[in-house]
Amino acid sequence: MIVDGDVALLTGARLADECVVITDDKPLRKACKSISLPVSGTIGVLVRAVETGDIDPDAAKETLYAMDEVGARLSASLVKRAERLIDDAAN
Repeated sequence: MIVDGDVALLTGARLADECVVITDDKPLRKACKSISLPVSGTIGVLVRAVETGDIDPDAAKETLYAMDEVGARLSASLVKRAERLIDDAAN
């Protein structure tokens, strides 16, 4: 469900140049895609940070595991996929 804060975010993002919306909220991600706004989730940010050399792969994985521990609701298959994406980004 899209709420007022999401509407404000979408409006601001549409007006901004070269904006990427960062969210793990499924309805908000769907809304972004429906209006052709670039969107990424937290895992995408971690992968990009490894690609650019801002963090090393081990730190990215530690962050991934910490997210899982605090209730990010990551399935085991998503964690494994994220680990592979992080490893690929490092190479």
